[in-house]
Amino acid sequence: MCEIKLNSIHKIYEYWIIVLSLQNKTYSYGRKFNEDYLRDLYQLGKSDKKHRFQPQIIRKYIRVVDLMIAEDNVQGLWKYNSLNCQIIINSIVMVNNMIANNMTPAFPTHPGEILKDEIEYRGISQRKLAEEMGIAYSALNEILNARRPVTEKTALLFEAALGVNAEPLLKMQMRYNIQSTRKDATFMKRLSQVRKIAAAL
Repeated sequence: MCEIKLNSIHKIYEYWIIVLSLQNKTYSYGRKFNEDYLRDLYQLGKSDKKHRFQPQIIRKYIRVVDLMIAEDNVQGLWKYNSLNCQIIINSIVMVNNMIANNMTPAFPTHPGEILKDEIEYRGISQRKLAEEMGIAYSALNEILNARRPVTEKTALLFEAALGVNAEPLLKMQMRYNIQSTRKDATFMKRLSQVRKIAAAL
């Protein structure tokens, strides 16, 4: 496992793009942090006194980490122009074992947020994309603003229109749904009751 350091601290979210396997250029199952503050940015959603990042940079960082967790293959990230993967040629360093897969981010990432970043980077209007995909502009806008889920059909439509992989989008949607549901206090109370009943059987 290796990663490549980026020089610009303002590119903190791009720091994560380069976690890959040297052997076959595909990801291992662990997405690892090599610094405590990078882990805390992901889990807590805020920076320490030494590393001060703007909220939008932190949110972007979390979104990209979540995309990397969902992507099975490093080639899939190259399909996102907004990640600027071409800049990741630099020095290689070993990392430790703080694995993001086992952590919960400060903010759940809706796949629409990733897609919104991408189409804005490419300079594609939402109305034009909606027309190309054959869906209503309002439906696309709601997806990109995390008010509507990405379904199997819309994921495949995004794949056809943007060239990004459909499956990671669906993985991110599922993870988003679960994380959002776990913040529902009423439902979590119900789960606790079910567990107590199950334990007594």
